[in-house]
Amino acid sequence: MRELVAALVLFGVVVYVGERGLETSELFDIKKILGMEEEKVVGGLVGEEDEVLGQQGEDIEVERDPDNIEEITLPHYVVAYILGDHKIYAQDIDATKITHINYAFLDVRNNSIRSFLRNDRHNLAELRKLRRKYPHLSIMVSLGGWTKSAGFSDMAASKRNRKRFAESVVDFLRTYRLDGVDIDWEYPGQSGAGNPHRKEDKQNFTLMVKTLKNYLDDASEEDEREDKPYLLSIAGGVGYTFLRNTEMGKVQRYVDFINLMSYNFAGAWSPRTAHHTNLYASNLAGGSENDVAEVVRQYAAEGVPLNKITIGVAFYGRGWEGVSPRSNGLHQSSTQNLGSFRFHDLRNEYIDKKGYIRYWDTLAKAPYLWNPNDQVFITYDDPESLRYKAQYVKKQQLAGLMFWEYYRDTSKVLLEAVHEELNGE
Repeated sequence: MRELVAALVLFGVVVYVGERGLETSELFDIKKILGMEEEKVVGGLVGEEDEVLGQQGEDIEVERDPDNIEEITLPHYVVAYILGDHKIYAQDIDATKITHINYAFLDVRNNSIRSFLRNDRHNLAELRKLRRKYPHLSIMVSLGGWTKSAGFSDMAASKRNRKRFAESVVDFLRTYRLDGVDIDWEYPGQSGAGNPHRKEDKQNFTLMVKTLKNYLDDASEEDEREDKPYLLSIAGGVGYTFLRNTEMGKVQRYVDFINLMSYNFAGAWSPRTAHHTNLYASNLAGGSENDVAEVVRQYAAEGVPLNKITIGVAFYGRGWEGVSPRSNGLHQSSTQNLGSFRFHDLRNEYIDKKGYIRYWDTLAKAPYLWNPNDQVFITYDDPESLRYKAQYVKKQQLAGLMFWEYYRDTSKVLLEAVHEELNGE
């Protein structure tokens, strides 16, 4: 199910940083709202002009060069979340190993999809450029996340609001020539980051995705997208609380796939160290509180077909210091949380370096680092754990894998491991 921040007590979720929010179906006086007299509003996004978007926010048709198109078929989904807090460039993204890109995060305000980040205009243009070369790729926008979910509950609470929201999504996808939308409501029936919520969110979430799916299907027919209809996915929370506050057995009828946020099982909110994205349960030093396979079982028990599930994997780790040395720091108390670590930093500076020793939990299929001198424990995914997860996807006949976040492994070592095991020849 995202910049990671450990400053708040988060219940197994990632914090996303970025400001956005501009209506697409009904443009209003954005200058008063933003206090940005110098900004230009173009096609529902605030930002600079770019070479692909015209002055009305519509694509300028670019003819595909048949000699520069790569036709790729990948049997399992590999869904990459890409955070839009910086400028991205098509040449930096290895689309040969990805099926879907979820560009994160846009906002929901006044019952409509919005965006404030000036990078969004540039970034969406770059992603379309990437898709021109790799037409198998689906470019989707992800709405919500930890910091952008405040507008969901009110929007979903009435038929009129849901209709307006669905219309704005279709308008946005058409204007920016995208392939679908991912709903990351964190969380129905829960406050999340202090968001409005109500007990009726449980039923309203279902009604919202049903309305949105109907509008997307109608738009696919109108736009003659028989070969590539508009997609709808959701980011699914882990744990029984999320499932109690949703109707996943009904929701799954209206979505194309569900991205399980099967990471952040442990973090700043945890009373002790633990694996944060282990595939199976651990019995070391008291055992683990959650695992990926258990999350999948819970969703299946709610009526979600396995072939609509992608499991989330982490291209980052989480750490603690002041950790008790028993069991090499696993499932021990600590004095301070160290937040998150990008995998490329772990690879270059920590794994079997500077006193950090890599250990492997055989039952959990999860690596961890322990530094006995500094009393630091770090949990993370690596190529070995991802190979086991890819094998699990194939054995259980799941839709595929999702990962947060592309730029947290610029070495592309993790993506390569996923590809080789999941979709390699």
